[in-house]
Amino acid sequence: RTSGRPPKSFTLGERLAALWGASVLGTYASTEMATSFADCAFGMGGHLLPDLMMVEIVDEQGRPLPPGTAGEVVATPLQVSGMPLVRFRTGDIATLHDAPCPCGRTSPRLGPVIGRKSQMLKIKGTTVYPPAIFAALQEIPGVQGYYVEVRDTFDLSDQITVTVGSAGAELTPESVAEKIAVRTRVKPEVV
Repeated sequence: RTSGRPPKSFTLGERLAALWGASVLGTYASTEMATSFADCAFGMGGHLLPDLMMVEIVDEQGRPLPPGTAGEVVATPLQVSGMPLVRFRTGDIATLHDAPCPCGRTSPRLGPVIGRKSQMLKIKGTTVYPPAIFAALQEIPGVQGYYVEVRDTFDLSDQITVTVGSAGAELTPESVAEKIAVRTRVKPEVV
């Protein structure tokens, strides 16, 4: 490309990597945990540091979930003596992976965070987090801005409307809704 710029259809991480000419990797941290987890060069989740932190993924009742299942991140920092925390519920929703990483490390890996517990939406019996909708929209060429409206007019289901700006007429509400449905398993109303 003569401009040196990646096409607009790249995700943010891909655009940054192309513009900077460097790898873009994820991290996960919080002040309360007093440590962070970083992706290795393979970018398959943040490697846990077992001597510094115990991490669990739990369901709504606080019961541990098996590896590969999304749930709330619960952390117990092991090296904090001033204000020790035991089973600190972060409110973040993620998955813990226990298979060895291609980099050779065998510690579990966390991530990516798919949303916050407080952001959870229920749509027709399916759990959806707004960041998943945003990620789908960022992958669609021609999208030039968007916002999501959520209404809780029903007791058992939220209603969402996704309003999308477009650079041209090639995007239709139906095509955008289909692309969101592929990622989230929910087909929203798109305007």
